[in-house]
Order: sequence, then C-alpha cells, then structure tokens
Amino acid sequence: MTVFDVFREVDYIYLKIKRGQVFGNVIEEEIPLKGIFKRRENQETMNNIELYQSNATIHAHPEDFNNFNELVGNGVRVCGQEYEITNMTVGTNFDTGMTEHITLTLQRAVFSNGN
Repeated sequence: MTVFDVFREVDYIYLKIKRGQVFGNVIEEEIPLKGIFKRRENQETMNNIELYQSNATIHAHPEDFNNFNELVGNGVRVCGQEYEITNMTVGTNFDTGMTEHITLTLQRAVFSNGN
C-alpha cells in the first residue's frame, strides 16, 4: 500500500520554468499530472503588508519525471494557485527499496507567460 492508496489525488499542472527572463520567470511548458496536494498556508499582516507563509506539498508519482534533480526551481499550478518547488524528497519503501512517491515542497509564486 502506498500514499496514493490512502489519500485522494487531485489534478495539477507541472510548470517547467525558464528563470530570470525579461518578463520574469517564464513558463516554458505545462504538463497535466495527478498527485496528492496538502495545503499548509497562513497569512500574516504586518505594517499593512500581507505575507503568505507556505509549506504546502504535493506527493507526486515518480514515474512522471525523468530526472528528479531538475524539479527544484520549477513550479506547479494547483487549485488555481502557482507555487515554486523549493525542495524535493524521495519516498522509498524500505522493505522493497522502491521509490513510491516524491514529495515536492511548495512556496507561493507568480510566473509569467512571457507576454
């Protein structure tokens, strides 16, 4: 049994990002996928400035990605919000040694379409 057998999966879009362009961080490619999204966010207001703290995660299927090392710095769009992938960990079944899922740690972000 894996995490995908226990929790409900949602649709999300994996965003391949080209960073530091004239228009900001530009979305180069959008790939529709499914995974388990856990939203952990709060909003703080300080001196009339709204700050969003996010520690949201997506448990992704490892077979959806060719190279796990390229995930950090790219993004996802889920539930109408864009997030940057700030960290990635591999979930391994210690009995079988098989990678069962990838956990992507997310921080709110805004990406450009280059227009």
